[in-house]
Amino acid sequence: MYFKDDWLLDRIAELIDFLVKILFNEDLLYLRDQELIEEDAIRLDKDLKDLLSVGKFSEAEDILFDNLDSTSFEHLKVAILFYNRLNKFTERELEAANFPRREILDGLADIGEIYDLKFIKPSIDKLK
Repeated sequence: MYFKDDWLLDRIAELIDFLVKILFNEDLLYLRDQELIEEDAIRLDKDLKDLLSVGKFSEAEDILFDNLDSTSFEHLKVAILFYNRLNKFTERELEAANFPRREILDGLADIGEIYDLKFIKPSIDKLK
């Protein structure tokens, strides 16, 4: 199980790096350090960070999708950074929150559909 989960963790990280390079023409480290400008994106990002810090992963994901503005590029940044943060949690932490790592891939696929990023779905399907 460890090797499978470790492999999946690496594939998710690669997918996120790819998305950041394609969509924002930046490195993930730079994107994480960038200031958000839109007030609602700033508030959403803070709310998500707060929930992740107390292990409420599913609740955070629900809030992300309930508040996601599909016309906002900044909300897309928040979503990608959210899944990047989730992917950094250990298997034990994810299991304790009843949030399998596979859900991170599914969430990224859902983001792809919302933002009409058709190239995400085939990439994710190959990882299944």
